[in-house]
Amino acid sequence: MKVTYKGSIFLIAAILCFSLVRCENLSVSENQQRDIENVMDTENIIEKDDESEPRIGEFPLSESTKKFLFGKWKVKRLFGFYESWNDESEYPKGQDIIGDELIIQPETFSSMGLRKYKAYQKRLSDPYYYVCESFNDIDSLYRVEKLLIPGLKDGDEIEVINVARNTNEIPEPFGFICIDNKRLLLSMEATLFELDKILE
Repeated sequence: MKVTYKGSIFLIAAILCFSLVRCENLSVSENQQRDIENVMDTENIIEKDDESEPRIGEFPLSESTKKFLFGKWKVKRLFGFYESWNDESEYPKGQDIIGDELIIQPETFSSMGLRKYKAYQKRLSDPYYYVCESFNDIDSLYRVEKLLIPGLKDGDEIEVINVARNTNEIPEPFGFICIDNKRLLLSMEATLFELDKILE
């Protein structure tokens, strides 16, 4: 078959066009792949960041937290103060409750053992316990609560627990901070006390 000069030029142009389109498609494909990888990396970063964000709301106690929390407790020592303590905190010694006892049970809550503080003496039947905040890193705990807990490290599970008369009532003027279901702190008037469980 005889190929004319014009035909040769047309054939070469067609080959060049095909090559350019193929390269362009390859370039687009590579760019799309990079974009997908970037999106996946971003999602991984967001997911990682979400793990360190505090949970704030109203959450039920886990079974492991219930097992740790329920029982009789004695105030062991003054643990410290929030950054924004107030006059009721009785800074720097804190309230005189060392040695006093609390009862935290599913059917009963009693702080009648806080003998010198009538305002904090409560006895609740069928109390409502719930987690209002949970953290697993030091920065988010400080950002929300303005609180530094000695010995705390990132990865520790910290739960702020409230107690109320029922689901429709506001919480009592004290609460608890549970650390890894191993340590329990009483939070009262921006003051923290460490508690010891009384084994019966």
